[in-house]
Amino acid sequence: MDNFEEFTDDDQGNLIDDAFHLTRERLLPCRIPLKLIGNMKNSTKLLPVTVSLSNIRMILNDAKGHSQIFEKLKAYFADIFENLYDKLSWSVNPDEDLNTRNLRTNLLEIMCGTNMNYDRCFNDVLSISKNNSFTLHSDLLNLFTETYMKLEKIKRTKAKQKYNLKSIFSYFLGNKIPVPHYISECSPWILENL
Repeated sequence: MDNFEEFTDDDQGNLIDDAFHLTRERLLPCRIPLKLIGNMKNSTKLLPVTVSLSNIRMILNDAKGHSQIFEKLKAYFADIFENLYDKLSWSVNPDEDLNTRNLRTNLLEIMCGTNMNYDRCFNDVLSISKNNSFTLHSDLLNLFTETYMKLEKIKRTKAKQKYNLKSIFSYFLGNKIPVPHYISECSPWILENL
């Protein structure tokens, strides 16, 4: 969609959300919502980015049972949101408005969360945990703690089993989880185009 930026924030968010719902119902090809999310690459608009992140969480949950598709989607979404991650990250400017702070929290929940496991997010959390002069904003304390505890658990598991991070997630995610039909139908397009 060439004129996506011409739509209002509300319309962008609604288009993305509706496209994902129609795709899950197998009424729209998956390339449509995935391309719409691609429009978020340089966006800082709260509503369309938050709607995108919410749908990313769902599609990654649905794709867990297909490790190759799961990894392709993770890489695609990380590429789209890495600039926003760099811009927002864990530092909160005291002059930021509530929308920016909410956007940061939503972004970090996805990038550092169970599905994405964005390496740079983990590296930042480790770096912050070692930096006594860095003060986290109260908006981020719980998320930081959850992410740090997740890293500690991964390190303990890795030390016990001597597996690398990818093999740990592959073991848990494997192909044991049933894959929804729309993911199966999207697989060829995702493998070829992402």
